[in-house]
Amino acid sequence: LHFRRVTGSGPDEGWVSIKLKDKALLRLKAETPQPSKLTRLRGELRSLFGPIGVDGPIETISIPQNVQLRVATISDIHVDQKQNMQWFADHLPCKSAAQYNVLILPGDVSDDPAIFRNTLKMFTASFDLVCYTPGNHDIWVRRTGSPPDSMAKFREVLETCSEFGVRFRPVRLQRSLDSASRASPEVLLVPLLSFYASAWDREPDLPWCPQEQRDMISWLDFRAIKWPQSLMEEVRLREGSFCFGKEGTSSSISEIFAEINEPWLEIGRA
Repeated sequence: LHFRRVTGSGPDEGWVSIKLKDKALLRLKAETPQPSKLTRLRGELRSLFGPIGVDGPIETISIPQNVQLRVATISDIHVDQKQNMQWFADHLPCKSAAQYNVLILPGDVSDDPAIFRNTLKMFTASFDLVCYTPGNHDIWVRRTGSPPDSMAKFREVLETCSEFGVRFRPVRLQRSLDSASRASPEVLLVPLLSFYASAWDREPDLPWCPQEQRDMISWLDFRAIKWPQSLMEEVRLREGSFCFGKEGTSSSISEIFAEINEPWLEIGRA
């Protein structure tokens, strides 16, 4: 066996025998999973995410053997635009006893609470299960009566989801066992949170991109998203400063959103 040292002490590389007659000198060892570099958020920060920040069991939904499972996904539907809302009204499926329809909706529905509610009502009337994660546009606080900050809006959005039975935590879809089945096939849906960071943008600007867009002048997030003080303080502790504007966005914002996923990822690894 030709080896190369990865950790520890000894020769950098070489050759060894793996067997002497019938005696094994080396045995293959399963690779030890590496712990995630992300950490679990402390309680104060986890509470910003409402029920998503609370550990708990994964919900299991049993689907009968004779029912077909169909999973569809679409994001950034922006139903503030009337033509987008009308398109869905014209094309959504009808519920059927022979088919279990699931919709995965990864954010950017609307920042208008009334439109958001009507959209969830429309989708839950057409799909047996709707799974959702909030998008950056959904947590804008630019309207009269908006919550004081975008994480309060985040929690408000989740409350509306709960009202309509829309899931924002992991769900396991499992076939009902019959007498001849030994194992039940399953699908695990895990809504994961994320947020962008300017450090990810390493590509040159497109040549046709208007200067106003390059300068992020019309990027409404920088005016319509308001971060709570506790999150900004956490970013300053990690980086020494907080940045969210056309000059850049702190990477720690995205890290905080990623860290809230860790309990679900740990369950998935198990």
